[in-house]
Amino acid sequence: MTWTASRLRALVLDGDGLPAGLKGPTDAPPIALTRAYEQHCRPLAQLLSGGAGHPRNLDYTAAAWTGGGHIAYTTVVIGVFHEGEAQPAIDEGLHVLDHCRAYASTALAANPIAAAGALRTPAPPESDRDDGVIGVPSWYEPERVEVPPAGDFSAGIRLGIPGRPESRSATGHTVVRVGDVLAAFLHFDPLGQTAPMPAEDLVAAQVSRIRTALGT
Repeated sequence: MTWTASRLRALVLDGDGLPAGLKGPTDAPPIALTRAYEQHCRPLAQLLSGGAGHPRNLDYTAAAWTGGGHIAYTTVVIGVFHEGEAQPAIDEGLHVLDHCRAYASTALAANPIAAAGALRTPAPPESDRDDGVIGVPSWYEPERVEVPPAGDFSAGIRLGIPGRPESRSATGHTVVRVGDVLAAFLHFDPLGQTAPMPAEDLVAAQVSRIRTALGT
């Protein structure tokens, strides 16, 4: 299958396919596409960004839905990989999960802070900071969490705030592989009005749409 920008965008759930209460999709905010502050965490950043920036990623699209809370939103980055390369990319990201102390929410291109120039925060001691990353990093503690099975492979990751395990600034992530397509969901609700992870019915509906498009 030849992937074009319009074909990828058509994979994003919309219209009557959306669970009740959700609106969209719209363009995803910068938080959906991030880069790791420390080089050894780069595979995790690429995983949570749907493969964006990964050398074996062919292309990706990013979108967002709102609803369920006053300012809650969920984003998805759908990336397509060379044949057989999506799962290795997932494995690389999960492999470094336990070794990543920091994670930077600096956008790949659309971040106005990054566009204004390089703003840097001192790295932790013994950090292997990636000097190519610009913007103000946000520090998180990543952890693996359980999510319902979906697609051909699924995993849940929570990015918590160091020293504040119950902080509403944490983000919940679900990554799902369907064939050579990787869908990375992010849910953020600083008011705590919704569940901390991407909604199960939204993930299931999006995965079903991808399967239908792939004919699997």
